[in-house]
Amino acid sequence: MRVATSSLALFLALTLSGCCCGDGLGSPELPKAGEPEPTNPELDGITAAPEATTGPLSDRSRTLPLSEAKRGCKRGVVDACDNLGARYFTGFEVDKDLEQARKHFVTACAGRHPGACFDLAVMLRKGEGGEEDASEAAALYLTACKAGHPRGCDSAGWTLADGHGVAQDKRGAVPLYRTACDLGEPRGCRHLALMYLAGDGVAKNAPEASKLLDKGCEADHAKSCFDLGVMWFNGEGVPKNQQKARRIYTKACKLGHAKACEYKNPPPKRRRRSSFDFD
Repeated sequence: MRVATSSLALFLALTLSGCCCGDGLGSPELPKAGEPEPTNPELDGITAAPEATTGPLSDRSRTLPLSEAKRGCKRGVVDACDNLGARYFTGFEVDKDLEQARKHFVTACAGRHPGACFDLAVMLRKGEGGEEDASEAAALYLTACKAGHPRGCDSAGWTLADGHGVAQDKRGAVPLYRTACDLGEPRGCRHLALMYLAGDGVAKNAPEASKLLDKGCEADHAKSCFDLGVMWFNGEGVPKNQQKARRIYTKACKLGHAKACEYKNPPPKRRRRSSFDFD
């Protein structure tokens, strides 16, 4: 059974999200030194949604008894439909069924459930439980962001920066990454830091990048710690301090970053940061 999502994505994109790029954020001109960070008024005032609505699928599948979730979803209770979507996705107390998971996430997302919108976007991006649709996934990441899902903001930024399902707009990605970081998503902090280091969509600013990576590292994000260690080792945007760099590498290593484990006691030569990626 195929679950149609075209009308849902269009409805949500128009009524909740609006234009994803913001006015004037699609300029092809390179940012100049001292130019302020791009903003998007549509993202003003977003606050993080309750963790119960944005947490892991394994947690959201256990918020209600199965019988109560089924009854509630039939009555249009959004949290109950999300619970069923999470159950069918993870196979908790039901047979795993990605088509059913996608169907229930569609219903819950129509009720503005941030976690359901985000996980529906992931399923659309990967083609899980139905056809792959990158453009609808991009619209739903933005919808999740507007509903207060921190990683939804980061993922919406990634779709713009990468041009995945939408026209590439690196300047438009900047305020989305900033929002994600402000809402506590360390991936957003790191992605924005890498844009500051490269001068992509924003003027180069290594000191600002180091602050963003420090925030991501404080949230125990291994890649943020690794990249921050590289900056201290090389003296990029911060005073060169290889002892501090090794302490940061040690933390990144403990968080599971394999290359950081190699860098804990490196020979004194310049190090390279990790590449831009979805995580």
